[in-house]
Amino acid sequence: MAKLNAPFRYDIVGSFLRPQAIHDARARHAAGEISFEQLHEVEDTEVSKIIEKQKAVGLHAVTDGEFRRRWWHLDWLAGFNGIKVYDFKTADFGIEKVMQGTYVDSPISFDPNHPFLDGFRRTQKLAGDTPVKQTIAGPNMVTLSSVVLSQQYAANPVYANLDELRHDLAKTYQDAIRAFYNAGCRYLQLDDTSWGALFSERRRDRIVACGYDPDELIDVFGDITEEALEGRPEDMVITTHMCKGNFMSHWLYEGTYETIARRLLGIRTKRHIQRKEVIIEDPRLDVLPGMINELREACHAYNRNKQLLRLPNYIDVFFRYRPDTQVEEINAQLEAIVEELSNSKDPKVLGVLGEFPILYTSAHTTPLHSPRANAIAGIILPLGLVLWFRIWRFRLRLLRDLRIIVRTCDRLDNVMLGIQDN
Repeated sequence: MAKLNAPFRYDIVGSFLRPQAIHDARARHAAGEISFEQLHEVEDTEVSKIIEKQKAVGLHAVTDGEFRRRWWHLDWLAGFNGIKVYDFKTADFGIEKVMQGTYVDSPISFDPNHPFLDGFRRTQKLAGDTPVKQTIAGPNMVTLSSVVLSQQYAANPVYANLDELRHDLAKTYQDAIRAFYNAGCRYLQLDDTSWGALFSERRRDRIVACGYDPDELIDVFGDITEEALEGRPEDMVITTHMCKGNFMSHWLYEGTYETIARRLLGIRTKRHIQRKEVIIEDPRLDVLPGMINELREACHAYNRNKQLLRLPNYIDVFFRYRPDTQVEEINAQLEAIVEELSNSKDPKVLGVLGEFPILYTSAHTTPLHSPRANAIAGIILPLGLVLWFRIWRFRLRLLRDLRIIVRTCDRLDNVMLGIQDN
């Protein structure tokens, strides 16, 4: 395979108009005239043609043109466990058409037999030594269409809140990313046009009518994306594409990207912070020393008071759970510093910033999210003892992370002194 240095200076989204041969083959398959494998053979023929065209114009990576799917997004989402597909009629933009929609009808998870995996392998074989870019709909296509704007979901909600959805949805994408990686994929593109709804006034009004705050959803979308990318393989390139949508050559959203720019461009995976091509706001160097010192002192104070080396109280862990507000405040302070300094143009600052760990604010306090589940686990003694010991391990991890934060704060002080001297 050719060396992969994606994202490339010139690239394409990867979606093409499906040729008539595929439309005809799908109609014949629906009528029972050809088998599923015969349909695949037609798809392979057309995919091979579009791959050769992409190679001919000098693209460094090729796609299957999205010829193996009916919709650019829905076929991918429909392959998840917990997603229900339904038909509906629309007359948007004066065009009457039968469309399909989705909603969450049970807890979401990734199906290891998702048909896109087989499609990728077939495309990879056709591409030969040329890298294949796999395109899939991003996680917030589920958040927006299958939850926030879905009347079916509102009538029968599966999750108590968006935080619960976030964990399952992120885990689904983590599993999907790993599955594509194991299949040989090293270049993955998340197409997430749902962000456009958060700055389009007409769509924002719909979101409000459904009981959600579009401004709060900006952070929710960012958090879901970041968590979905946690643990991605180091040698796998993951990019994103977003736009204002396209329905029968009409845009779906209108407005400026300014509303979402800071959160969207601030998305991080782990602490892999790199120099940005676009700086929204320069960091406020006058207030940062005070922020860094407050964070350092908060970590020192927590370590003194909590005595994390001690074994946790079994009763407190399973039957008297209380959130650790001190760690949540420390995490908020940490994220504020990372958010501020990630706009720095100085590679030394970004290098030190990448050393900050990601804090898990509840893993050291409770094994499960549900109080009832905690109580049941505590009563089942063998299980309770295993989880109790796991809590202690997370306490030790938290202690380690707090010490790393203190050391990194010290290094940041030195780096920023050098910046001010210059």
